[in-house]
Amino acid sequence: LGEARECRISGRPFQPFRWLPGPGHAPRETIVCYEIAAEKNVCQSCLHDLDYNIPLALRESFEASRGTAAASSGFGINQAHELNRRRRELEAGLRDSEPTAAQRLLENARDELASRPAAELPPLCVGWLKGKCARGPNNCSARPCCR
Repeated sequence: LGEARECRISGRPFQPFRWLPGPGHAPRETIVCYEIAAEKNVCQSCLHDLDYNIPLALRESFEASRGTAAASSGFGINQAHELNRRRRELEAGLRDSEPTAAQRLLENARDELASRPAAELPPLCVGWLKGKCARGPNNCSARPCCR
């Protein structure tokens, strides 16, 4: 594995890693560089958000629709310069305290829950609390069975 690969998001070279998650599983491999994964708070191998376990594309489309998307520096020289600057800040411990995408998603979720009165929420499903709902997720109108 002495070869460098190109990051699928930024195009920067990086050292890929391969591993077996367990017996009988397919091998996994990193597909994006560490800087992009750390900046976007995603897994280097599956590109899922580390806090919410949702795909990066879904999270970014949600942020774009809410108007909370982080400013992107584009591709090419500008992006390379920005990534190098952020890496130096991380190494020096000078990283600014701007909220990450995950923190913005959490704030949006809290805002939506706070704006919804508890009286509007359906009652809890007693069957689900016991571990077995007889009505099933499609027929049960109680939480958390309802969709």
